[in-house]
Amino acid sequence: MMQSNEYSKPVDARGRFPAGVRITRPGIAIAVFMTAITLSVSAGQGESTDGWEQRFADPLTLRAHWDDGLRLETVDRQFRFQFGGRLQYDGAFLTADDEVKESVGDLDDGTRFRRARLYFAGQMYDHIAFRTEYDFAGGQPGFRDAWVGLQHLPVIGNVRVGRMLEPFALEGTSPNNQFTFIERGLPTAFHPFRNSGVMLYDHALDRRMTWAAGLFMHTDDFGDSDTNSQYSATGRLTGLPWYENDGRRWWHVGLSASRRKPDNDQYRLSARPETFVAPRFVDTGLFPADRVNLLGAETILTIGPASLQAEYIHASAALVETDDFPESGDADFSGYYVYASYFLTGEHRAYNRNTGGLGRIRPHRPFSAEGRGPGAWEIAARYSELDLNAGPIDGGQLRNVTLGLNWHLTPNTRMTWNYVRADLKDSGKADIAQWRMFLDF
Repeated sequence: MMQSNEYSKPVDARGRFPAGVRITRPGIAIAVFMTAITLSVSAGQGESTDGWEQRFADPLTLRAHWDDGLRLETVDRQFRFQFGGRLQYDGAFLTADDEVKESVGDLDDGTRFRRARLYFAGQMYDHIAFRTEYDFAGGQPGFRDAWVGLQHLPVIGNVRVGRMLEPFALEGTSPNNQFTFIERGLPTAFHPFRNSGVMLYDHALDRRMTWAAGLFMHTDDFGDSDTNSQYSATGRLTGLPWYENDGRRWWHVGLSASRRKPDNDQYRLSARPETFVAPRFVDTGLFPADRVNLLGAETILTIGPASLQAEYIHASAALVETDDFPESGDADFSGYYVYASYFLTGEHRAYNRNTGGLGRIRPHRPFSAEGRGPGAWEIAARYSELDLNAGPIDGGQLRNVTLGLNWHLTPNTRMTWNYVRADLKDSGKADIAQWRMFLDF
């Protein structure tokens, strides 16, 4: 106690500590670190940019501030870094007809972490950008993003090299924390998602159009591949014919295409009934195909708090005749969804004009326990279909009706409740009540 009291004594008039007080080297290091963080944060929160630049003349001094996550940048903005992550925790209650259980197996209630990710991203000098993101959910951690890019180049715009999302479909490229429903619609069965490669992308016409195209090798979660027989060429083009009233009214359209070479000429399509807790309801199993072509169309119409969204995806697989599969020709599969949403508290769907995708929802009045704000409340309904039957392939047909309620407490925090009615053709129906807690920064 005596030592604690002495450390609490003030310094004298000359700035010296009282007799008997000793400051260790670790203490000095901690004090310097905390002082630097305090000055950086105060500079970011309480000073104008000009005032901050005058206070810190060294152009390499880092300023810390909050912009939907922790941001660090130098005075001259030649170095800018972001630290963040997302946490999505699910729970679900499932019931089904006996015929469905016989077809897909038992449906057990459960909870799980859908995503638990951390990322570090940034920009250096005028043209270099990078991002690494790691997911710890499911007990099998692995990279989600790990790429380096060059930005603002003449003619080609921007380029990325590494592991990234292939540019295909609206729900396939938009941030998963911005989805209206807990899970993507049934056409997610066709999405390529992440692979390793090189991608060119840019926006044009005053950000009324975006385009992206890339070549990819199919890899595991660490970007590794032990064969050169898996590859794809994928591209996406979007347009914004209508955009007014600061983004409260807009219309988005887009097209995607991908030509894919399956691994060892083996391909598979499958889907869950829009919940990650359930098993796969439709599944083609592996079938021989030496190429697969994907084509997708997408649109969103937003008028104030109301919006409509739809996507259609078609897949055509060139079958290969084998001893176990005496068929050839093309097998065609398809899926689509359409949904409507409405903000009861007056907000609107946000649009990212740089990427041609969804943006962050910002409540007019973020939630406060003192009653100063309710957050943003949104209702939604979706209908989706997926047909994985084609010629000799009997993958199944699934139809879903999903009702949703979203409570956006803040721009970074959200609770979502979904009810899913799944209809598995020739088997029966299943009912799913689920919820998800979202947090991202």
